Amino acid sequence: MKFINNAGKGGNHLFQYIFTILLVILGYFIGQIPMYIGIFLKMSSNIEIGTEELNEFSNNPDFSILGIDKNIGFLLVLMTFLGALASLFIGLRYIHKRSFLSLFSFDEKIDRGRLVWSTLIWFSMLLFVEMILIFLSPDIYIFKAPDTSFLILFAIVILILPFQTAFEELFVRAYIFQSVSYNSKNILVGYIISILVFALLHGANPEIAKYGIWEMMTYYVFAAIILGLIVIFDDRIELAIGVHTATNMFGALFVTYRGAAIQTDSLFLTTEISPLFQAFEILVLGIVFISIAKWKYKWDFTKIKFKTVDE
Repeated sequence: MKFINNAGKGGNHLFQYIFTILLVILGYFIGQIPMYIGIFLKMSSNIEIGTEELNEFSNNPDFSILGIDKNIGFLLVLMTFLGALASLFIGLRYIHKRSFLSLFSFDEKIDRGRLVWSTLIWFSMLLFVEMILIFLSPDIYIFKAPDTSFLILFAIVILILPFQTAFEELFVRAYIFQSVSYNSKNILVGYIISILVFALLHGANPEIAKYGIWEMMTYYVFAAIILGLIVIFDDRIELAIGVHTATNMFGALFVTYRGAAIQTDSLFLTTEISPLFQAFEILVLGIVFISIAKWKYKWDFTKIKFKTVDE
């Protein structure tokens, strides 16, 4: 698996990993500053917003609770990931002294065709399943006709949201996966660590408190299993970024639910969800997606090695 060996193209000392991870954490918090400024200014100008509203917001991150437009709030949330992504770029370039593009593929190129294809295929599969669910249980879906606000949301989703999903994939299934696999000389170890890191990164999501830690963690782990396998089979990151991007785009544009980390004026709001069903759904769709990708990109599973890193 050549993708893993990119970790050896730059500095590979422990202190470089520590500094880069700390820099990413710092960038994430710096990216949150505009959001906290916006919340502070809104609270300062409206005395009716107090502790009760903040507590409600912490459990259900709907910015309209604080009197902030949902689109603006969504944009502010996405900006936190722009800060983290910029920090990851700086860490790779100036601490590890390796190309940022080495997180994408062994040849350090971005295959935009893979990005677009995986986004469209995964979005289409999610749409197909959701339309069946709407047909079977229409009473739990609330439809909101698209308006000018939805057009603005659409622009944010297309132009800004991909940076959020790109950061998560590049940090977890490229930087962490490459680093652990390369240094342990064991791809399986890197794969397992990337699954755990992905689940832990989502441990603070509001869905945990609302729907239960084990139910939601099952979903996150299943998602990480599928995304990690896609990276291993394709030996590059673009397909995983596309799948992750399509998932979040679908949640932002088509259907969301109360307590979700992504709170937008999507076309549908569902009043009931089952995290375990979602976990099962992503597992089944993941198998279907991998089967289609195997045919399209001529994957040869017999050549994949989980225990060693190709020299």
